[in-house]
Amino acid sequence: MKRRRHTSLKSLPALEVVDSRNTPICIMNSREVARQGLRHRMVALILRDTAKRMLLSCHTETTAYNFSSFAPVYAGQSYEACAQNILQNEWSITSKRLLFFGIYPPCPENRHTFTAIFEVRLRAAQTEAIAQNMERHLLLDHDELKGLTVHCKELLAPFIRVALQNGYIRRPR
Repeated sequence: MKRRRHTSLKSLPALEVVDSRNTPICIMNSREVARQGLRHRMVALILRDTAKRMLLSCHTETTAYNFSSFAPVYAGQSYEACAQNILQNEWSITSKRLLFFGIYPPCPENRHTFTAIFEVRLRAAQTEAIAQNMERHLLLDHDELKGLTVHCKELLAPFIRVALQNGYIRRPR
């Protein structure tokens, strides 16, 4: 007997479901992974300019500022390839050097995903042009970001706060 997949699930991207040690255990479509709240992999990207300011974005699902971009890592894709895809597809930036900050372990703030955090350095003019949309973007240096976590934490998404508190977002050199 021939099996057929449901047609609406064919076009959904596949994600690797991982165990507590970040080892893949199966591949499922993204909708099912989200519905069941299963562990998988994500990439968080920080755009930083030569003046050492970070570009934070206010994503559509929340009103709080968070990393510049997020994306799931699809089945068979590396963290680095996912970060490069984000740069190209969301920001129209190609072939920039990625600085790897680490993989943040699953927690409620990152929706129980293993999240690789990368940084990309841009010219100050590039980030300033992007930050012109003040409703969606915020350009902050490291001290301003730390100040927001203390005095106006409701402006920041929980994951960027815990990543900063646990040393996954470092002061630039």
